[in-house]
Amino acid sequence: MPAWERGAHAKEEEFTRAVALGLFDYLRKSLARGFVVSLSGGADSAATSCLVALMVRIGLAELGEEGFHRKLGYLGAEGSAADIDARRMLRLVESSMSSEIYELMKRPDELSVVEKAHAQPRFVEDCVREMLRQVVETIPELADDAFVMARQENLETIHRHNVVAERYGRLSDLRAEIETDAHTRRHLSMREWLNESGS
Repeated sequence: MPAWERGAHAKEEEFTRAVALGLFDYLRKSLARGFVVSLSGGADSAATSCLVALMVRIGLAELGEEGFHRKLGYLGAEGSAADIDARRMLRLVESSMSSEIYELMKRPDELSVVEKAHAQPRFVEDCVREMLRQVVETIPELADDAFVMARQENLETIHRHNVVAERYGRLSDLRAEIETDAHTRRHLSMREWLNESGS
């Protein structure tokens, strides 16, 4: 029996450890890149920060450093993954669409956006294909065994459903598909890719 189970605050300790385990499971199963905590200095953000720190501490104690990294292998070991600037990826995504994305614009600017979108019409599947083509052709630092996913969702206002297209898989498979125009019947999922790498 661990020492904490014999302590005066065993119930509180058990609850705290269960939440930390839940955070670790969520991180691993959702394939999230981490947690964002807004540090206000209040009790909520302080408690959340402590729980995330406890998750890491318990994970390292239970699994060891190598096991901990293996469980979260999709995050990439230090120095093994390409470091790609988010602004570069944003430009790639935006240039794959019919027009740039604007959160706010004045009425006179709408005409130029509409004209540009009509001059270069792209459906969701066109956007996804263009994103993948640009990843293959313009990001040479990505390894062939890297996992790539592109997803586009158009929020419809006149239909009762949104339109979605996505494509994912190993970079080498995507490259071959683009170069030969021969489509693979089955796409490697992120979960399968992680299992292959022992994560």
